[in-house]
Amino acid sequence: METQFNESFQVDNLVIIFPWYAAKPDQVAKYQSLYHGRGFDTLVIYGGLVSFLWPQKASEFVKSVNNLLETRFDNYKHFILHAFSIGAFYLTVYIYTSFEKENVSSSIKKKTLGVFWDSITIGELSNLITGIATGAGLTGNFAKIAFKSSFLLYYYLFNNCTARIYNKYFRLLAKNPWIVPTFVVASKDDPMSDYKALSELLNTWTNKLPILKYKIWDHSKHAGHLKYHYSEYVEILDSFLSVLKNRYPSKIMSKL
Repeated sequence: METQFNESFQVDNLVIIFPWYAAKPDQVAKYQSLYHGRGFDTLVIYGGLVSFLWPQKASEFVKSVNNLLETRFDNYKHFILHAFSIGAFYLTVYIYTSFEKENVSSSIKKKTLGVFWDSITIGELSNLITGIATGAGLTGNFAKIAFKSSFLLYYYLFNNCTARIYNKYFRLLAKNPWIVPTFVVASKDDPMSDYKALSELLNTWTNKLPILKYKIWDHSKHAGHLKYHYSEYVEILDSFLSVLKNRYPSKIMSKL
């Protein structure tokens, strides 16, 4: 697990970012800059590929994140979470693996004020694999097909340790969402975020969450909505922070 911390002006609130696979620091910095300009510190947590390939390793990832938050970042009173693509999967694993252990999850449970999901990789397992292939920089059709076929074979051979665990986490995410204000951005033409599966997820969440808002563009790019819809994305992010500020007036002191 790799991390990157940037301190701006805030002493109470920390935005924790779970980026897409193979995200470069300069790409993630654009999102960090948005939060810094609004008075928030940011922590970026890069999930390792091993945790994805072998979900049973997730417990180690969870332990590392909890240890990090409880030691180096315990001075922050509140957390805001922002997850992209495969990073959304890592966050899902973190949420439900850590929540199974009350003694290590109480801090993150009590401190988190809201979640912003960007390009949730959802649907068939092949969507997750496509996301990895894209993040790995594979461009040729043959390379992508070979990569995807190899992974699907791997998951078939180790189904009990991989695919079944993924499905478990996605079911938990749908049926037992984190009960905090939640924003979602996605696009209908994103091959890594199946629109039908995403719609079903949002419908399930509608009656479960205190606040749920989402924007689904007809055309955009996976984990690239800020680039293709900059003004609207910033407006949505400000709306998200405004919702948190209105809901927790004594906890959010952003520069909106």
